[in-house]
Amino acid sequence: MQIYITELTSDWISRLSDEIGLGEPIQRLLGSSTRLSVRKLRCIPAYPSLLVIRFEWFVKNIPIFLVVRRFCTQGYHNAFYRISVKPTAVRHYIEAVRQNNAKIINHGNVDWFDVTSVSLNSVLIDDWARQPHVIIISNSIAGSMDDFYIRMGNDNQNGVHNESCSEYDIHHELLHHSRSISIRFRCQRERMGCD
Repeated sequence: MQIYITELTSDWISRLSDEIGLGEPIQRLLGSSTRLSVRKLRCIPAYPSLLVIRFEWFVKNIPIFLVVRRFCTQGYHNAFYRISVKPTAVRHYIEAVRQNNAKIINHGNVDWFDVTSVSLNSVLIDDWARQPHVIIISNSIAGSMDDFYIRMGNDNQNGVHNESCSEYDIHHELLHHSRSISIRFRCQRERMGCD
């Protein structure tokens, strides 16, 4: 079964790159980076696969549902976000990549997306939540990976903590502050003609 799943995944990535208009250079990259283990499991590295999948998100305007688990000393807080692509903002990028596949590695621009914070209640009952989304779940912690592993191994610190929490409030304020600085800086650059 594992052999079948790895072949299916590899073939899907290869066909997807062709379907969304990526040319021969991407096909060669996928082919040359694919490896077959001694157990006959086929593997494409994550980086080229994610480049193709990200390009599909842009071309097909697939919404993304992001869950951020922010750890505090009492457990973790879930934050939910809907991320959608702004089709007019990515049009130039899509055309550039189709003309020159090497441009697929460009990092992108925050203006390409709408990011909307949503409540758990909205996730459970609103109509938007019934449509297919790519789901990304991430972890966030103030500390090292060792701190994360310690929290995960402690039953008192690895559960949902939805109560009021000064650690989470501080994190949320810093996150909001850094976003507003980024937006102000971007607007200032646009006014100065830097972009």
